[in-house]
Amino acid sequence: MGLRCRKLGTQLRDKAQGFLEHAFRGSRRARPVWKQGELFRMEELKRAISIRQPWVELILQGVKKAEYRSRRTKIRERVYVYASLTPADWSPDWKKLNRRPGELPTGAVLGTVEIFDCRWHEGRQSYAYRLRAPKRLQKPLIAKNQPQPGFWRPLF
Repeated sequence: MGLRCRKLGTQLRDKAQGFLEHAFRGSRRARPVWKQGELFRMEELKRAISIRQPWVELILQGVKKAEYRSRRTKIRERVYVYASLTPADWSPDWKKLNRRPGELPTGAVLGTVEIFDCRWHEGRQSYAYRLRAPKRLQKPLIAKNQPQPGFWRPLF
């Protein structure tokens, strides 16, 4: 029975690979490949997180090490950082940057950051997405699709 299941699994994998190669034919997107029995796509990043200014700028400068949300996440990967269209109202964080609302870019992906942990923060009564290794993009990216609050999948 084990040999039959292994053969069936190989046949299913081959059919899926053929289907995906046909689906990606002529596409500029990276083609999927099989590696160690799993499907991996050659794209670097799949998700973006929407955050308001000035917190995007503080994250990209490496000052802000956590993003607080009401929902926990199992995402542990590098994600795009999207600066929401509406900046935050006046807050003490604007003073840290010596800027005013409207002076920082909005409505674009400005960089990337790695989410490496998510823990409950008792003081804020919310989940802290722990962040590290922020990287600013040389040029902001504008997504073709509509950004969403929280995580979303940008198309460029």
